[in-house]
Amino acid sequence: QAAVAEPYQEVRVVTTRDAASFNLLGVHDSRNLLTFEVDTLVPNKQYLLKAKPNENALQLKRVTSGLVKVEIDDAEQPELNLSYRIILRRQ
Repeated sequence: QAAVAEPYQEVRVVTTRDAASFNLLGVHDSRNLLTFEVDTLVPNKQYLLKAKPNENALQLKRVTSGLVKVEIDDAEQPELNLSYRIILRRQ
């Protein structure tokens, strides 16, 4: 039986440019294995993504990698790409 060891993994998305601001427009998982919650920490400056394996991930039989695309409204960098890996530990 598969179980999720941690309730979720956190990723903080921030701008490091003083005058810059951005809005987080969307979060997409290339493999449809994660569910996301997005919290606004500082409006237009900092967001917290909470990623958690969904039902599809619990059906996996082997270690799997994927890509998360974070869409933002920044002309210089409209998209952030984050890779992830799900490692199975059976009990």
